[in-house]
Amino acid sequence: MKIGIITANQEIYVKKLVCFLIYKLQKPDYVILVKNGLFRRVRRNFSLRGILMFLRERFSDVSFNKTYPATDHLANFLESQKVFIPADSLVQICKQKRIEIIRVTDLDSKRTLRILRKANIDLLINAGGGIYKLDLINVVNFGILNAHMGLLPDFRGMNVLEWSVFNNKLVGVTLHMIDQGIDTGDILSFRRISVEKDDSIDDLRNKSAIANFLLFTEIIAGFNVGVINRKKQQLQAGKQYFVMHPRLRAYVENKLSDYKKNLLEPAGN
Repeated sequence: MKIGIITANQEIYVKKLVCFLIYKLQKPDYVILVKNGLFRRVRRNFSLRGILMFLRERFSDVSFNKTYPATDHLANFLESQKVFIPADSLVQICKQKRIEIIRVTDLDSKRTLRILRKANIDLLINAGGGIYKLDLINVVNFGILNAHMGLLPDFRGMNVLEWSVFNNKLVGVTLHMIDQGIDTGDILSFRRISVEKDDSIDDLRNKSAIANFLLFTEIIAGFNVGVINRKKQQLQAGKQYFVMHPRLRAYVENKLSDYKKNLLEPAGN
């Protein structure tokens, strides 16, 4: 099975993901690097969905804040798994491991679609690659995987980790297929993130990357043997959330100290 990873601005994250997948004997065949200008993305996606997805790309769940947790949970996890992350760049690692680099400037161009069609990718992992239209989604044999930092369908949209804490709901990552909607694709799996006493929002975001990596390997293994449990979402279920105001986010940060005792399990979990 051919696996690809697509990204526009998450080199460090993707470098770690590549090394982890290699460790799990799931080496990707391609890393697709998207270089697309800010103005072009706004112009090409001037619609409600486009604006929302553009904002997500600019303020993605992986890199929403420029602050860092006191503990690098992902680094500790990788070290515990004996996964070595070299100082080399992502491109250098790919060359060393014989992973093909594909560079594109426009996800919707005929050239990009032609290149991806020729690559014959079975599964494509989204790592902040951009906004995917139906033509590109359909080029990938099984589809595009996305790790969403909230329980679907309850929490769609942006800053859903913060909104989950605000609503005293379960914190975790949902792995789902990308479709033309906003977080409306088939649900594949959910992994809960443990909330410790002194965790900050940045700690939870860092921990979410661990959940992402584990979910990716779990689902890749499932596709390899043809055992996947896909759950269609009801479009009318859940809510659409938007960027949280900094003052409200500060409130959520303070709320974390009481989060564990106030946590309400969602129905069916």
